[in-house]
Amino acid sequence: MTVSNWDAATPQPQPPGIPQLAVVSLVTGILGLVGSLCFAGLFVLGIVAVITGQMALNEIDGSSGTVPGRRVASIGRLLGAISIVLGVLFVVLVATGVLHLHGSIKA
Repeated sequence: MTVSNWDAATPQPQPPGIPQLAVVSLVTGILGLVGSLCFAGLFVLGIVAVITGQMALNEIDGSSGTVPGRRVASIGRLLGAISIVLGVLFVVLVATGVLHLHGSIKA
């Protein structure tokens, strides 16, 4: 069986890739989780992860199943939510005096 020149020159349709918002959600969720364990202020990245994850899920749901990435967006959103909870918990523990931060900087 031979392939005609017309078939070889015809561009094949590419399946849609994972939405960028889903990837952003995953990356910021991971950074927010690690950051909230190291420095409570970085839990703000968790907020970004939750918002972008939900936006990606809305895009995926609106595509009638043609756009992949539901798992990536969901994991990013979950990690973002965990980082928010940890960050807020850390701030509350420090504010109430339950957790003391002893840092001394010597010149």
